[in-house]
Amino acid sequence: MATFSYNPNSNESRFSQYGRFLQNQNYVNKIDKSIRETGSITTRVIEIQSKEIQKIIQESSQSQRDAIIQTRDSICSSLESGFSYLYEDLGDIKDGIRDINSNLEDIYDSINGLTNIVGHGFSLVLEGHKITHKYLGKVVELLRIPQSQLERAYNIDKGMEFINSAFMESSDSEFYTNALKKFETALSYEETDFLSLYYIGFIYLKSNKYLDPMKAERYFLESARYYLSHAQYGGSNIASVLLTVNDCILEAAKAYLFAAESCYIQEKFSEAILLAEKAWMTFPEMTKARFAQAKYSAANNQISEAAKILEEVLRNKPSLSMEVFSDRDLISKPKISQLMEMLKVEAVQEAKANYELCRKVIIPNSIASSYLADIDKLIKLGTFLDAKKANDMILFPKNLG
Repeated sequence: MATFSYNPNSNESRFSQYGRFLQNQNYVNKIDKSIRETGSITTRVIEIQSKEIQKIIQESSQSQRDAIIQTRDSICSSLESGFSYLYEDLGDIKDGIRDINSNLEDIYDSINGLTNIVGHGFSLVLEGHKITHKYLGKVVELLRIPQSQLERAYNIDKGMEFINSAFMESSDSEFYTNALKKFETALSYEETDFLSLYYIGFIYLKSNKYLDPMKAERYFLESARYYLSHAQYGGSNIASVLLTVNDCILEAAKAYLFAAESCYIQEKFSEAILLAEKAWMTFPEMTKARFAQAKYSAANNQISEAAKILEEVLRNKPSLSMEVFSDRDLISKPKISQLMEMLKVEAVQEAKANYELCRKVIIPNSIASSYLADIDKLIKLGTFLDAKKANDMILFPKNLG
């Protein structure tokens, strides 16, 4: 499921729609079931994403439908191509997931890549693996701390355990209650504990029982503030022994991005735009923060600015074009739809031109000739991502032996 987008044609409030979104958003179990049944994550995600797109079309006004339908025919191919891009960048995720205990680092990196493609729908998966890989069972074990701080460390460790269990259930999981109590206890020992602040914010944003975007925003902003302070000056925070300076900066950027999402739910679009931009400026490699800035700009009817940012994002990371198709704030705007069409035409023309140059110098019936035939097939599919992939194959050919 893509990042939450408000449906203005519904009688439900934004807050109510987001609550329903959380109830329907159980990626962990859906992915786990898909992997057990087929060993593949791709098919399941494409199915979910395609259903989201169809739902958007059904719920949109006629003018919005016209804009969406302009790009609908190329969506499935684009989704397939996007995952192809991901696999080439990060390796084959399927084998790593089957052997999760021995491949946690690969899984963490791969899911991080997936988050860039399908938005915050995968945030629970990513957070769960981050906890398992970086924190769970290690907070007390790795620290040399005074006896007075052991209780605080214990509560953080248990809070991590409970919230990880909640991720594996649903947005109504009682484990969120257990986790909240533990993190609040940890904060009573140290009010600047950025890790506890972050996960309390996460509970207020991702749990139906405690859903409170205003509180979530506040906790995420406090967390980001102390993460960055620690990155700059250091300190004795319990989590510091588990995190590098770069880790702290990345976590601060993520906290800003979740704070932006909290503002979006509250219809504080200007604040959401600024916070998404702040996340990106804090950690420029976080492309999804720039994408979120485009989304929130579109929601605030700053369409020209949204299109400008989105074009920059898609030129740098073409696979994010998949997310555009299922985001109501973006694809319902004719100017964004026109941008997607322009990028597609440009990519196809560039791929065709490069293909023709190669065809003139390729020896007939050679291995390279067969490789070129595969490129031709991609170009003929006529989608943005397929054309981008074809062009990459021309400019960065595999070893043809």
